[in-house]
Parts: sequence; structure tokens; C-alpha cells
Amino acid sequence: MNPVISPISSDPLDAGEKEATVAGPAELVLRAEAPTSYSTRELKAFEKLILEGGEVSSQGLAERIRSAAVLIMLSKHGMLIGIAALKRPEPGYRVRVAEKSGVSVTAAGYPYELGWVYVIPAESGSKHSYRLMDAAVVAGGVAGIFATTRTDNGAMHHILPRYGFLRVGAPYKSSRGNYCLTVFVRSARKTGGPLTEPNR
Repeated sequence: MNPVISPISSDPLDAGEKEATVAGPAELVLRAEAPTSYSTRELKAFEKLILEGGEVSSQGLAERIRSAAVLIMLSKHGMLIGIAALKRPEPGYRVRVAEKSGVSVTAAGYPYELGWVYVIPAESGSKHSYRLMDAAVVAGGVAGIFATTRTDNGAMHHILPRYGFLRVGAPYKSSRGNYCLTVFVRSARKTGGPLTEPNR
């Protein structure tokens, strides 16, 4: 059974309060809220899972977490098992992505970047990535969203199109390692949420 997510505000990103209510398996708790709604301990746990993913620099990470629009945390029996976020990328980062990929990701067109999507290995295969994505697209409302993912990340390349993301531009080499990144975009729309119910 999948959690059913409903936003408290019809336009949560403008409201300044990012929150979702969840109905689903009793042992799962899914939260999608502004960073200020979480405790210091919860933010540290979120940061720890990002670093476990192994693709993000720890330098300035705590500050980037606090500057995000929405942090999404999925817990099971009180243990954090999955995370995602809608980030507010800095202008310089947007310029670098555009220069390397050939895709314009301006703040006007894509205010938010989907990122830090990670599920712990012990929960692999449990469809938790869909739960995180459900929360992300609901929190994003009608706003445009972009994402960058490794070209060899088959799971994300499979999931993103199911939520209306299109692969665009040219793959480019990451500054973090010997791998390439691909840009996906989900343009602004008249109504929020997934285009269709994903086939899981």
C-alpha cells in the first residue's frame, strides 16, 4: 500500500510552510516540510544520509540543507530510511549546469531542483523512491523543477519520466568524480502533482 499525500496549502512553496499529511502503512512516516520545521537532530540525520550516497561534498552541506525549499524524510519504525529535497540552487550553479549541458535552467523557468534522493540499501526494492517522488511533486505544485542524475543511475532514469520529467541536453562530466550527469526537467504546469499515476 502506498502513502497518500495531500498538501496542507494549495500552493505550499509560496506559503512558506512545506508540509504533507500521510496515510499508509502504520510503520512508515513521510514528512515534507521546510527545513525550519525539523529539529537539529533530524537535520543531522538527513545530512548523514546525503553523505552515505557518496556523490555530494560535505563542504557547506549543512547550509545548503537549511536553504532548501522542502526536505522530505521517510522513516520506518522511527528510523530515517529515505530522503529527497526540493532545493533552491544558487545562480552560479545554474550557470555551470547550463554551460555544460546546453540546457537553460533559470530560476524563472525552474525555481527548484529535485535532489538528494536516496534510500538506504537495506530498503532497496521497497518502492520508497516513489513515495519520495510523490511528496516532491506535490510539494512542488505547479512550479518548474529540474534534476541532475548520473547517466548510469538506471533507477532515476526510469522513475523521473513517470512524473513528467524529460531528459534534455547533453550529458556532462561531474566535478565530483569519474562519471557523467544528465539533466531532466519538469516544466511548470497548470495543476500540480504527477501527470499520471506511476505504474510501479
